[in-house]
Amino acid sequence: MKRYLFQRQHGKCRSHQGRKTARSLLVVMGLLVSFTACQSQQPSQQPSAPSLIAPAGISVQTLRVQRHDIVNATYVPVFVMPQSTDLFFEIDGTVSEICVKRGQRVTKGTVIARLSEEKLTKTLASMQENMTEFQKNMTEQKQAYVERVNELKKQMRELKDKIAGASGEQANFFKAQREHTKIEWERLDSNWEKQNESTQQQWKSLQEEYDKKLKQKGKNELVASQDGVVSSNLDMLLNKDVREKQKVVTLVDDSTLYVYGNYISQSKFEQLTECFVLVNGQKIKLSYVPLSEEDQKRVLQPSTPGKVVDRTIRYQLAPTVDQKVVAGDYGIKTVVTAQKENVVALPHGIVQKDKLGDYVYVVKDGTRTRVEVILGISDASHVEVVQGLSEGDEIYVQY
Repeated sequence: MKRYLFQRQHGKCRSHQGRKTARSLLVVMGLLVSFTACQSQQPSQQPSAPSLIAPAGISVQTLRVQRHDIVNATYVPVFVMPQSTDLFFEIDGTVSEICVKRGQRVTKGTVIARLSEEKLTKTLASMQENMTEFQKNMTEQKQAYVERVNELKKQMRELKDKIAGASGEQANFFKAQREHTKIEWERLDSNWEKQNESTQQQWKSLQEEYDKKLKQKGKNELVASQDGVVSSNLDMLLNKDVREKQKVVTLVDDSTLYVYGNYISQSKFEQLTECFVLVNGQKIKLSYVPLSEEDQKRVLQPSTPGKVVDRTIRYQLAPTVDQKVVAGDYGIKTVVTAQKENVVALPHGIVQKDKLGDYVYVVKDGTRTRVEVILGISDASHVEVVQGLSEGDEIYVQY
């Protein structure tokens, strides 16, 4: 009986829960139907651009093709430099006199400094003594040779007479002595020829060295090769030894001004559209300075690992009478390789490229169309479109 009552009561509970769940489902379904009806009554929103141009989740922008001036150029900061010339003595010596001061303006031919000739004079005297001694030795060697030759000649005559007056073994003995004397004479002549040739070469070298030193006589003065300003302090060189070709002083001529830049050949320079330097808002033309043989070797030498090759050269400023520029001014060296005005152009990054070539997408009537383009010159911001686009075309840009 108890079991029956329990099952009956338990069955009623489950039936009650089932009816409650069903009512909840009906309420949810009603809400969904109402929401759908509200949505269907609202007007649909159109996309801001056709689907081909603006796929879902991608922001699209277009631009109009315009005309621009394009200048293909390089820009390098530079300082204006004066013409400078290094001066050096043509001989070794000790600086005995300084004739100018740092900052002093001198003219061509001005004596800058002098070397003491005392050392050169002593050297020449010593060389003369050596040459005199050498000549003495040469004379003595020749005299000894002549005397020995005369002795051998006398022996040859005497032996000839003895051979004529002798017979048998005695005659053969004199003949053997005469043959031995003859061999000694021939050996003496051969040795003398070699010795004399070597001696003459030594004498020639001594004479050449002496003549070279003698030519240095009177070359103890360092003379300005051009007008300019002394830019070096020479006082520290007083009573100091200097070597031949050692730089002693630098003369600066600010009447001719230069800037430095990377090397290009003169033929390529003449093909440039423009080459100038901007100084204080002034556009000053640059001219090519022909290279010396030494500079040509320097800039044309091949690069090697671990070695830095200096390939900078000078370009001379050619200011007009109205343009003002001085040494030390800061400027921008500008090399224009190509320039076009008012051409159809696009900003960099717009033109795309694949295996078929360069192309863009042109937007027309809400759709985009691939258009092949041919490009021309470019500068830092734009590239010329030679063929494929016209001014005003709308170009698809995706960011």
